[in-house]
Amino acid sequence: GALVELIRKEGVAGYLSGIVPAIVVLINPAIQLALYGRLRGALKRRTGNAPTPTQAFVMGAAAKGLAVLVTFPAQTVKLRMQAGMTQDQALDRERLVRALRGSKSVWEVVESVCSLWRGVGSKMCTSMLHSALMFAIVELFRVFNGSVAKSMRSKRVAA
Repeated sequence: GALVELIRKEGVAGYLSGIVPAIVVLINPAIQLALYGRLRGALKRRTGNAPTPTQAFVMGAAAKGLAVLVTFPAQTVKLRMQAGMTQDQALDRERLVRALRGSKSVWEVVESVCSLWRGVGSKMCTSMLHSALMFAIVELFRVFNGSVAKSMRSKRVAA
């Protein structure tokens, strides 16, 4: 079928070439969910209660903010490569190597590394707001589901 034809034409490396970009896309929500789970668990241990929607809003925003900061450079390189740059160009490797080899200024190194976070501000704002709203709504649903389940249990006991 198509898979055999792809491997025959492109080889195993060609078949697996889309794996790294796919993993890069998956890392951000994985980090976000793990961080939110840790924050939620810590709050529940400390207070004995599940988070309120307001607390979930803040924790969701914080979790997404950290996830974006950690993964933004990888996403930047991925987008640059999709735009036709080589990996070296996407990483701005030539500039970084030149800066590390004897630059008169440490700022060249800093600028090269920081270029991987260029544009993070707007991404951070929208992503954090979306995440914050999502987790606040999730906690609202948990409260609603809990009250429905409690109501159903009390009706069964009364019957």
